[in-house]
Amino acid sequence: MAGRLTLALGDPGAPPAGAAGYDAEALRRFFTLTPDDRALVGRAPGDHNRLGLALLLAWARAEHRLVAAPATLPPPVIAHVAAQLGLTPAALAGYGHRPATHTAHVTLVCAHLHLRPFTARDEHRLRAFLEGAAAHTGNTAALLDAAADWLAREGVLRPLGETTLERLIYGARATAEEALFAAVAAGLSDAERAAFDALCDADNGVSPVARLAAPPRQASAPALEETCQRLVQVRAALPAALCWGDITPNRRRQWAALVRRQSAQALRRYPAAKRHTLLLAFLGVRQEELTDAAVEMFDALVSRVAGATGEAVREAKLAQAEAYAEGARLFRGVAEVLLDEAIPPAAVRAAVFRRVPREQLGAVVAAGAPAEGGEMGLFCAALAGHFRQLRAVARPLLRTLFAEGRVGLPPTAPVGFVPTRWDRAIRRAGRPERHAWEACLLLEVRAALRAGDLTVTGSRRYTPWDTGLYPPAAWAARRASWQAERGVTADGSAAVARALAELDALTGRVAAGLATNADARISKGKLALTALDRMEVPPETAQARDALAGLLPQVDLPELLMEVDRWTGFTRALTHLTGRRAPTPAHLAAIRPALFAVLVAEATNLGLATVARSAGLAEGQLARVYDWYFREETLRQAIATLIAHHRTLPLTARFGAGTTSSSDGVRFGVAASTLNARHHPRYFGMRRGVTVYSHVSDQGTQFWIDVVNCQLREATYVLDGLLYQETLPIQEHYTDTHGYTDILFGLFEVLGYRFAPRLRDLPDQALARARADADYGALDAVLRQPIRGDLIARHWDEPHRLGASLKDGLAVPSLVVAKLQALQRQNPLQRALQELGRLAKTRHILQYVDDRALRRRVLVGLNKQERLHALARTICFGRQGRFGDRGYEAQLNRASALSLVINALIVWDTTYLAAAAAELARRGQPVPDAAWAHLTPLLWEHVHLVGQYRFEEPVLQGKLRPLRAVVAEEDVAPGEEA
Repeated sequence: MAGRLTLALGDPGAPPAGAAGYDAEALRRFFTLTPDDRALVGRAPGDHNRLGLALLLAWARAEHRLVAAPATLPPPVIAHVAAQLGLTPAALAGYGHRPATHTAHVTLVCAHLHLRPFTARDEHRLRAFLEGAAAHTGNTAALLDAAADWLAREGVLRPLGETTLERLIYGARATAEEALFAAVAAGLSDAERAAFDALCDADNGVSPVARLAAPPRQASAPALEETCQRLVQVRAALPAALCWGDITPNRRRQWAALVRRQSAQALRRYPAAKRHTLLLAFLGVRQEELTDAAVEMFDALVSRVAGATGEAVREAKLAQAEAYAEGARLFRGVAEVLLDEAIPPAAVRAAVFRRVPREQLGAVVAAGAPAEGGEMGLFCAALAGHFRQLRAVARPLLRTLFAEGRVGLPPTAPVGFVPTRWDRAIRRAGRPERHAWEACLLLEVRAALRAGDLTVTGSRRYTPWDTGLYPPAAWAARRASWQAERGVTADGSAAVARALAELDALTGRVAAGLATNADARISKGKLALTALDRMEVPPETAQARDALAGLLPQVDLPELLMEVDRWTGFTRALTHLTGRRAPTPAHLAAIRPALFAVLVAEATNLGLATVARSAGLAEGQLARVYDWYFREETLRQAIATLIAHHRTLPLTARFGAGTTSSSDGVRFGVAASTLNARHHPRYFGMRRGVTVYSHVSDQGTQFWIDVVNCQLREATYVLDGLLYQETLPIQEHYTDTHGYTDILFGLFEVLGYRFAPRLRDLPDQALARARADADYGALDAVLRQPIRGDLIARHWDEPHRLGASLKDGLAVPSLVVAKLQALQRQNPLQRALQELGRLAKTRHILQYVDDRALRRRVLVGLNKQERLHALARTICFGRQGRFGDRGYEAQLNRASALSLVINALIVWDTTYLAAAAAELARRGQPVPDAAWAHLTPLLWEHVHLVGQYRFEEPVLQGKLRPLRAVVAEEDVAPGEEA
């Protein structure tokens, strides 16, 4: 419940399903009465009428709908509102006996809040609004949020009827899509339409569109050639110019996903306008993907050759040293002959060869030849053994040169890109030598791509670093609202001066307390800190955990998921990709076992076939459910539903406020040939793998997950999870050492989050001085660098333009961070961000050293992440924990399904832990309040993960299962010992 209450569809006279409780922050934000509210309520006669009117008013403001019976609202809401009036919830007992009173109160509330009922005219206007929104997204949940925002802006109550909004959204989306399809298809020529139809013609059982959609294989010269050929086909099929109008890239990617999951036969059955538009979107998205894949393959292959060549250079240097020693010995013999005056000049040559054999002298001369070009000469000589590999990589890039069949380079071959260090190595008789020139070109292209100095047309990743940021005119319109949201001033000089003054005061305070700080010290000019390696858990906390865990019922994984779905309805988020109307209850009931079977198959990594055999279900049905219901947007929405429900559970707040989080990666091997898998000997040996990077809150829930390159620094992906989630009000975030950079510190500062990584290399960190002339005592030795406040102030606006662009979703944080970190020629924004980051990092390190409670919070947060990794490993046990999926999309679906199961388990555990705590209190063994801060809902010993899977609805006698120890006591016969 961060930001606003979740739109809940259902009976408008009842509170939303699952609203069992609200945390203190949500109650304060959404259900606090204003002075005007109290004045209105105070005029009602009787305590019961005042409380009933106040509840109607508070609920209507928070949810934009009326409630028929205030007594049905969640008890925490009733208690919170009653306390503001000096009343108890019992005062509500006499309310509602007279329907006229309720009607009059509804009229008062609507007038007071400037709300009005939903009318036919509002339905027409909302439908028009949703038809426009459908150009941006086809996701039902996103359109529901858009509808809720529109109703709030217009001051309209939510419509009556359980599915009114859903039906309105489905209808508006269908109408809008038909109009969009017709508009796009109208811009195509007859030849282009015919070419698109040809993509759906099966050839030997495989259509061209299926071949184009196949995920790229791991990097190799044939795979690169194949990818380039597919890219040529895609570009040839795309129209020369096409205006998408208001249709966003996100909407086009959704349409492209539809094509990937359809057979060519199914695509041919679509109306022509829809078929052509979907194919056009697919080709546009596929062009970006294939371009990025080709560049990634090029980078990987050139890096592979460069690495092998570098090893050969190291061996050549050792051989060269031996050759130099041998040459020195031979030179001594030759010199002695030359200096011997007794030998006539005509006989010197013969004397030399008698002393040093001709063959031996020639071998030494030949061995020293590569060294004449310096280290790059050795590099070029070592390349000779790998040039066939390099030529295979170069062929797609240098097609013109190869097509002409040239042996040497043309006279016009450019050499301006050749660095000075290469010059001597590649020139022969004043002209570049072809092999060395090609090697230099490929290595320089790779370096320029990594640094962002070289961009690629048609790429999504290899674009200028500022692609997607607010243009100047748009930023001028957004600037004031951004500054108001962030609470920052437009005066950069004043902001920097204030930040430096705060850092100066903090530095002085930490320096003064260093003598009494038992954990920190200055040693050999470096700041050292005794780390908190483990948390000391009080004995009573360990006892409480064991007692609580011992009461949890044992449950099979499928039954757990079905039980949680009864409480939360998370499977309603798993909507059909092509659904144009709300699914019927009969349809939902029919596919329900298959939904859970696919979820278990994906999360456990067992695969559809294995789970189908175990459960007695048809594998084809599971495959269809996977194809149409399991995708990134639906899985993320289901996860968000679980987290939102978890936030309403009364026990959740005991684990944390939901304002802090941590992120880290866990590695999974990959069995298939896939481009995004990389070698990482530390984790995979000689195999390849990926990193599953996730974010977990202090309440235990995993609110973000992604599959990323295991060779890239994890700091690249930290902001994605924070900015792309709207479920939790995160304020403070923790990572390990590999999860930070100075630029990331700067971005956290701009975005308003507190960044608190654990720095294992703390003694090697260079801290910055707030004031160059200040005396900071013992800290003077480690405060080595001044902060260029003038640089930050001069470019104050640019980091905030970037921050607003990231926050508003115009640019992907991980792409921007990667580009900024790779830039070789620094721009003003990068320098200002780094300087701001150095300021923020210095402040964090000083606080981290001085504040033991902060270090404890960081350790607790990272420990929760490690425990979640252990749970993920336990659940994802199939195929020895190695992913068998070729494409990124399939890998992300598997990781998201795993996250969905983890969050469902956390909801189940939290619910039953509350019941277990109540049972312990009933026995006179209450859990100490202080113990909850050390407890976690990440428990799984009671869940049966392995065995035969049955997807039959669990039959329970009450709302919850009997607790384990309670069942044991009841089964004991009289006279027996328990």
